[in-house]
Amino acid sequence: MDEYEKLLKEIGSKCPCQLKPIFKCFYQNFDMDVEDDKKNLNIGLNLFFGNFDDISNIESDESWKNNFKKSIKEKYKTAKQDKNSDFKFKLKDPSTETINALTTDDFLNEAKHKWLNIKKLLGQYFDDLNHVIDKTLIYEAPPYLLSIIDGNINFEAEFIFDDKCSSPYVNAIRNCFNENEKAINKILSDKNVGFFDVIPIPIPINSDLRKKWATDTKFIIEDKRIFVHFFEWALEIYLFKLNGKFEKKHKIAIGIPLKNAVTIYEHAHMYENWPGYELDNNFCATHIFDAANPKKVGLWVQPYKNCIIGSSNTPSGDLMKLAFEITSS
Repeated sequence: MDEYEKLLKEIGSKCPCQLKPIFKCFYQNFDMDVEDDKKNLNIGLNLFFGNFDDISNIESDESWKNNFKKSIKEKYKTAKQDKNSDFKFKLKDPSTETINALTTDDFLNEAKHKWLNIKKLLGQYFDDLNHVIDKTLIYEAPPYLLSIIDGNINFEAEFIFDDKCSSPYVNAIRNCFNENEKAINKILSDKNVGFFDVIPIPIPINSDLRKKWATDTKFIIEDKRIFVHFFEWALEIYLFKLNGKFEKKHKIAIGIPLKNAVTIYEHAHMYENWPGYELDNNFCATHIFDAANPKKVGLWVQPYKNCIIGSSNTPSGDLMKLAFEITSS
């Protein structure tokens, strides 16, 4: 067992019993042909999607599958712009017939493939870090959107380290550092920025769970919101992967929707003495704007200085500059 596996075992042993399957779902390399792995995955996904009320049949319950299906869109061709251009594509909700022609394993396997690719990209990013970082960027989760075309399933949404990714999450980083040409992992590395997603795997989170887990009391487990548990797992693993290559006291930018972000701020005092890690004293500070440099029109500012979600409910480069205390050019 290598050091990383030992760390996962240690963190897993400390998880609340209710959350152990979710932790395995996030970090274990599942073999879909192994019955215990499939059972753990099924339990983890049921718990993740909020089935906390009745766990008597949770091993066999497959109600989570509908949440996956809601995140699949059918990709179809529209008319050509001209004879020399490629087809343009659009997405629509697939028919019941199209969805029923697919098995759950079809889209689980595609999600697993994407997850392994993300792990590889992140692993390379941490391997390539050859200097100390003084900033950390935290996002919520890799994007999940599967599309169907001609009966085949493919990921439509791109991870921020994917080549030519153009999501708002990438654009915020480019706008923050005024970089348009470099790959995102190169920008972050060059600017001394570490990165992690709180939820490390591409699974659909645009469900009722995401709307309720920061407010519903059933998601308070051992006096902490469920998302706080996720954050603590991810933070501990992140610090391990940095392998000491960080300033203990550095700036943090949180690109997480407000409700979940607030659950972290509510527990910020718990991280003041995290081993080897010191939060900036201004972690929970409110946004303060220089009177000579007022906020731009349409820039929706969240209560906390480190929170960088803008008016489109996605990270804003301007807010990221504020969090990292970067002077606009």
